[in-house]
Amino acid sequence: MITTTEKEHVLDPEGDTMLVLSNPNAPFAVFDSSKVPASAVAIPDARMKASEVVPSISATSQDEPWSPCPSRSEPNQRLGEVRFRLSSKHLTSASSYFRAQLSGPWKDNVKKDGQFIINAQDWNAMALLIVMRILHGRGNKVHKDVSLELMAQIAVIIDYYACHDACSFFYDTWINRSLFENTVVGASGRDHILALFASYVFSSASMFRVASDRVVKASRAPMHSLGLPIPESVIEAIATKRHELLDATATVLRDLLRYFSYDGSDTSLGCRDFNCAAMQTGALLNNLRQFGLDIDKLEQAVDGYSILEVHKALEFLRQPPLFVRNGNMHRCARDGALSRSLSSAITNVNKCQNLTLSDFQKVVAHRGGYVPG
Repeated sequence: MITTTEKEHVLDPEGDTMLVLSNPNAPFAVFDSSKVPASAVAIPDARMKASEVVPSISATSQDEPWSPCPSRSEPNQRLGEVRFRLSSKHLTSASSYFRAQLSGPWKDNVKKDGQFIINAQDWNAMALLIVMRILHGRGNKVHKDVSLELMAQIAVIIDYYACHDACSFFYDTWINRSLFENTVVGASGRDHILALFASYVFSSASMFRVASDRVVKASRAPMHSLGLPIPESVIEAIATKRHELLDATATVLRDLLRYFSYDGSDTSLGCRDFNCAAMQTGALLNNLRQFGLDIDKLEQAVDGYSILEVHKALEFLRQPPLFVRNGNMHRCARDGALSRSLSSAITNVNKCQNLTLSDFQKVVAHRGGYVPG
């Protein structure tokens, strides 16, 4: 883990600005697994651990404003106070936030004894040091390999201080694809959200596509931002996509029930043998009930259903054989149709177009530093 325990960092020995970071390394993006909705899917093999599921919007109040003091689930070293000696020239040229603070009509409000004083709190000290090194042209001292955790902490600071362009050179370096795939594709729900946020701030289309897909499919309810400034448009789009996929899955199951039923008409697709049709339809209904798959609830995308868990449960659906009175097995023309039809249909559902960063490009182009509520 990349950390710093120094109490003062001098980025410019003759700097006219002192940034004072109080309460450094505060908890960040806490994921409370106890607030994750219980899985509605009953089959044990299909249930994921709470930590693997994306937290829902009910985890905390929707009206809770974002502040630059999000919370973290893992303990971090607390330093009390960390100071950064900086150059206002570098800060104002790279950040619209600092430009407004240090060169606008309010600059006298932050000046004391001939130097600017900027107060900050709760940021991760290492993440802030990395950003300040970039803004002061010390790229050779910037870590090239950072964890997803640190990447998200850096992203929050970049977004808050509105210095995206100045830091963009390092985005591709930080977003190492092999690291990303290893830490996100099979990772926890919290990591999915950290990756989603970082990909948005860093304007990484490939990372955003993968991270948003994981959030959509691992969510048991509308996702919660964990206090990160993820745009509401992104959160709403993820909720809509989750609903669409669950609804499409419900349609697949309704079609299967129609396929296996036989109503006596020439247009019916079910087996013409009444016993076989009744057994196949009943078996499918019993399987769905056993696994907790309620078609009506899937259509409504109620809390408790995630795409990953539902589709995992569907792998256990089986089409039982029918034995007639003489002990011979009924040779149904629909034999094997369940697994074939289900596999094909679910594959098509999963091919549903992912969210892309370009869908929110207008938001990205106009975003600035986020001001705490």
